[in-house]
Amino acid sequence: MNCIFLSWNVRGLGKPEKQRAVNRVLVSSKVNIGMLQESKLETISPWVKRRLLSGNLKELASAPSLGASGGIITLWDPRCFTVEKCHVEERLIVVTGSLAKTKSKVGICNIYAPNDLGERRRFFEQLSGIIDTLGIPVILGGDFNSVLTNEERSGVRDCQASMSILGEFIQSTALIDLPLLGGDYTWFRGGGSQAASRLDRFLISPEILQAIPQIIQKVLPRSLSDHCLILLKENSNMSKARTFKWFSHWADDKKYRALVEGICSSNNNENICGTLRLIKSASKKWADERRNKDSDSIPVIEERIAVLEAAAISNPGAADASNEIKELRSTLWKKYRTEEREWLQKSRVKYFKEGDRNTKFFHLTASMRSKVNLISEICVDNSLLTDTEKIKAAFVEFFRSGFNNVNTVPIADFDINVKKLTPLTASKIEEPFTESEIWLAIKAVDGSRAPGPDRFNLDFFKQFWHVLKPSILEFCSNFCQGKLLDKNFNHSYITLIPKKNCPKEL
Repeated sequence: MNCIFLSWNVRGLGKPEKQRAVNRVLVSSKVNIGMLQESKLETISPWVKRRLLSGNLKELASAPSLGASGGIITLWDPRCFTVEKCHVEERLIVVTGSLAKTKSKVGICNIYAPNDLGERRRFFEQLSGIIDTLGIPVILGGDFNSVLTNEERSGVRDCQASMSILGEFIQSTALIDLPLLGGDYTWFRGGGSQAASRLDRFLISPEILQAIPQIIQKVLPRSLSDHCLILLKENSNMSKARTFKWFSHWADDKKYRALVEGICSSNNNENICGTLRLIKSASKKWADERRNKDSDSIPVIEERIAVLEAAAISNPGAADASNEIKELRSTLWKKYRTEEREWLQKSRVKYFKEGDRNTKFFHLTASMRSKVNLISEICVDNSLLTDTEKIKAAFVEFFRSGFNNVNTVPIADFDINVKKLTPLTASKIEEPFTESEIWLAIKAVDGSRAPGPDRFNLDFFKQFWHVLKPSILEFCSNFCQGKLLDKNFNHSYITLIPKKNCPKEL
C-alpha cells in the first residue's frame, strides 16, 4: 500500500483548537506516518492521544517537552509500517521496522534540531552516528532549524556556519533532499513581516528513491502554526507517458539486428522517415515481448546458480551442474552489463565509461533529474492546474501563441554591404554530398549523445549504416537537388529551462 508521511512543527498541542486542527489534517490528508514537533506537552493525556490516533493512525511514540519547550511525537499506521524497535531521545525519535510499500526494513527519524549553533552541530553529529549504526535506508523528517542555501530564506539572516552544518550532514549521510513542491518556504514570521525560511524538510536514503521513483515532498498551508506542514508521498497523479527510446545494447541482440535488416531490405519505397517509423514500431513490440517473456531475469539466474552450487557441494562429481553454472554465470554478467549500459544511457553522465559497476549511481542520476524537472502544478489565468494533460496543453498553447507571432524586417531595409561568394566557392558549397563524406560525418559524432525527436541516437545509424545507407543517401541527394522533403524533418525539441526550482506559473 502507498504510505503518506507528514512532518509538522505544530507549535503546541495544549489548546483544543490546535488539537482539532492537527486532527483535521491527519484525517483529511490520509496520513499513515506522522511526525510532529514542538508539542509542548510533558505528558500526552488520553484525550489528546484519542484525537491524534484517528484516521489511519493507531500507534505513537513521544518525547516529552522540557516545560513549555520542545516535545516530539511520531504516529504510524500498523498496516503501512510494522515497528520493531523504537529509540526516543529529547530531540529525536527513531522507529525501525518494515515498510509495506518497499517490503524492506527502514528507519523513520523524527527530529527537532536545536537553535544554538554548537548544540546543533553536536546534534547532527549524533544523528549521523545513529544513521550509520542503523545500516538501513532511512526517512528523516522534521524541523532542522536551518536552511541549506541562501535561496531558502527571505528577509532573514542565517550565518554561513549554520548552513554548512546542515550541508555537511546531508553530504556525510548521502541523503537526498527532494525538490519542495507547492512553495519555497515552510516557516513564516507573520504579523506583516516578510521573513520566511525553509526550516522543515524530508531527507531520504537513495534506496527509498529507487524503490519509490515517484516520491515527492509537498508543502501545504500552515493552519494555526507558523510552520507549514510537509507531505512525503508517491505522486500517482503525475502519470508519465512511456516514450520510445533506442538503447545501444539492442544492437548486440542477433534477433533484433535481423529484425531491423529485414525492415530495411523490404523498404517498399519508403523514405528514411518512413523506414524509421517502421523500425520504431517494430522495436517497441520487440522490446515489450522481450520484457514480458524474459524468464531469465537477474534474480532468477542468481537463485538458480545458488541451487546448483548447493547441489554441486553435495555431489562433487556432477559435471553437468558445473557446466550449467559456468553458462549461467556468463549470462549473469551479460545481464548486469546490459543493465549498466541502459542506465548509463538514461542518466547521460559523460564522466563514466561503460563497464564501471555504477548502476545505482546512474539510476539515482536519472531519477533525480526527473525530480528536478518535475512540474506537478502550474497556475494559468488564476487557475491551478494539477492534471498532467492539462499542464501539457497549457504549455503547448503558450508557446504556440508565442511562435506564431511574425516579426520580420525585409532584407532590403538593411543598408549594408554584404559580401558575396565567388561563383567557384558557391559551386563548391552546392556540390552533392559524397557517400564517404556522409559516413565520416556520422562516424565522427559521439554515438551516445542525446537523440533527436525520432528517439534514435547516432549509434543506431552507425550500427545499421549498411542497411540504412540507401535511404540516407537518397535523402541527401533530394536535399541537394532542392526537392520537397518530408515535413517530419523539420521537427525539433523545445527545451524548457526553469528560471528557478518548482516553477508555479508560465
